[in-house]
Amino acid sequence: MTGSREDPEFLLSLPALILLSFSLFLSLSFYSSHSKADPLISLPMWKMVIGQAIFQIAVNLLLLYYAPVLFGLDMTQYEDQVINRTLVFNTFIFMQVFNEINSRKIDDCTIFLL
Repeated sequence: MTGSREDPEFLLSLPALILLSFSLFLSLSFYSSHSKADPLISLPMWKMVIGQAIFQIAVNLLLLYYAPVLFGLDMTQYEDQVINRTLVFNTFIFMQVFNEINSRKIDDCTIFLL
């Protein structure tokens, strides 16, 4: 029966598992990348968050008010209102997805390397 306490393979693999988990614990317990006094959101992060918020608000407001003019939508009809709001929503979602891809590293400016 495999996996039982009488199995010799189990008895040989158990110390290896214990040593591996203990060495992993030691390597993670002494790792400190930031001090407790460091802010959770750094200055470059604040710049990126505020810049991205301003950009997304500007693009969505421009689409909300100028998309009927650009795409020839009649805002008195319900279908055209739905098309305009769908365009704004989908643009917002695409900007969120691209922002998530681009914000993996703040200092790295290359966006096409995955």
